[in-house]
Amino acid sequence: QRLLIVRLGAFATLASLSLIFISQSYAWLALVMALHAFFWHAVLPQFEVITLAHLREQSARYTQLRLWGSIGFILTVVGLGELFEVFSLAIYPWVLLAIIAGIALS
Repeated sequence: QRLLIVRLGAFATLASLSLIFISQSYAWLALVMALHAFFWHAVLPQFEVITLAHLREQSARYTQLRLWGSIGFILTVVGLGELFEVFSLAIYPWVLLAIIAGIALS
C-alpha cells in the first residue's frame, strides 16, 4: 500500500503543479504552490518508510543513502542554477514539471 500511496501522491503532485500554466496571478500561484506542497509533503515520509523497510537489517546504510541524496540535491541545485543563468527563470516551471514527472514515472 505504501508504494501505491507514493505513486498516487507523485501523480497528484504532478497534476497540481501543472496548474501553474493556467494563470500567473499571485493568488493563483499561491493556490498552486499550496496544493503542490499538500501532496508532495504527504509523499516524502512514505519515501522514508519504504527506504527503511527495504533496508531491513541493513538500516545502518540509511545514512549513506541520505548522504548521497544530499549530494545529489546540491549538484542538482548548482546545475539548475547554471541552467537558469543561461536560459532564464522562465524555464523553471518546465524543469520542475520534468523532475516531478520523472519521480512519478519512476
